[in-house]
Amino acid sequence: MDKEYLKRWNEVKRTAGEGRFRLYGICSQKQNLASQTARKWKLTSFDEVLGDPTNEFVKHLKSSPELLPEIVVTDCSKVNHPYLKLKNYPFGAVQASIFFFVGQRPVLGWCKRPSARNLEGALTRPDPVAAWGEICHMRDALRQKETMVSMSDGKDLPVVMTCRSFFCSVL
Repeated sequence: MDKEYLKRWNEVKRTAGEGRFRLYGICSQKQNLASQTARKWKLTSFDEVLGDPTNEFVKHLKSSPELLPEIVVTDCSKVNHPYLKLKNYPFGAVQASIFFFVGQRPVLGWCKRPSARNLEGALTRPDPVAAWGEICHMRDALRQKETMVSMSDGKDLPVVMTCRSFFCSVL
């Protein structure tokens, strides 16, 4: 997980007002580690941070073209990364992604595709303030019953740097 990036989402939710949306973090770690990290990082605006070490939720997202079929799970037996050890992630480590619904309808789905150019997924993420603006725009369009509202892939959103040193965090 990426502490500073998740804290930005924490602030967006606080600014938007509690109850405006529900915010969950889902990671490939065991639940006790996910909960411990959420407390340590003070992710108080998150409704819950869930540990999903077997990546069942990710499998569900990948299973449907309307959800996040391109979400990536890194096979930790094939990478040499200080944080992605096979003993910690025997079923792989999910790469960073963002997925928002308005009601039952997906409106924003973004996922990081790791490559050498983006330090194997650690370099940038969509700016949470800009992403929230996009989500509000989509919500308003749906309220106006605009029929041409389709899910945004988030690729046009401004980004924030998440890597501040040679050793980067992975969300």
